[in-house]
Amino acid sequence: MSHFETSRWADSQFGQDYRDDAEIYLPHRSNFFNVAKSYFKFFVSHKQQPSVLDVGCGDGLFIQELLRSHELEKVVLLDGSLEMFEVAW
Repeated sequence: MSHFETSRWADSQFGQDYRDDAEIYLPHRSNFFNVAKSYFKFFVSHKQQPSVLDVGCGDGLFIQELLRSHELEKVVLLDGSLEMFEVAW
């Protein structure tokens, strides 16, 4: 058994509660999205066939925001929580 399997993230109710209260846990989440999109635009978007690997993608909201403003060739999402990954998918 891995350490993750004994963590709170392995509990689907914890994942649901986290998503419900994400704005409380991450009060500057929208600011992060804006800064990250700005970095992406400056450093990555001009490259041919840009790709993104999101490790710890959580609910996938960041990638959804990125896809609204940029076309990506490939997106790979990873998360240790099956509950969070299923929501992102």
